[in-house]
Amino acid sequence: MGQLRAALRAFAQADREPADILRELDEWVRQLGIPDSGGGVWIPSVSCLYMVYDAWSRELSYSNAGHAPPLLITSESVETLDLEVTDRMLGVRAKGGSGEDIVYHQANLRLPWAPPWSCTPTVWWTAGRSGAGLTPSARWPG
Repeated sequence: MGQLRAALRAFAQADREPADILRELDEWVRQLGIPDSGGGVWIPSVSCLYMVYDAWSRELSYSNAGHAPPLLITSESVETLDLEVTDRMLGVRAKGGSGEDIVYHQANLRLPWAPPWSCTPTVWWTAGRSGAGLTPSARWPG
């Protein structure tokens, strides 16, 4: 997972569209394959939701590789952010389809307000394993 985060940070430095970043990350994940005992290659499958938020326009651009939708948290509510685009997980191909081109789509959302994380450390909210609550974790990107 550490290798994946490092690769994503490196690809993100190119300042390209989210769908382009996921295409490049998918190819990188495919190179992590490990030979298995059956003569094939085991390739990890990874979900990834890559988002870019413009605080000025309140526009959120994203591309989704099989990841669950994020939570939109306000002082009044916690709700799932409805995503109109979800594509195949990174590294996944149809059996025998190693040469096929995977297409990752991109969509834009306009948020009704500027979220607090627009100018602060990246904030990840995750549901606990028991589903009993939300656990905040703040980290500076990079």
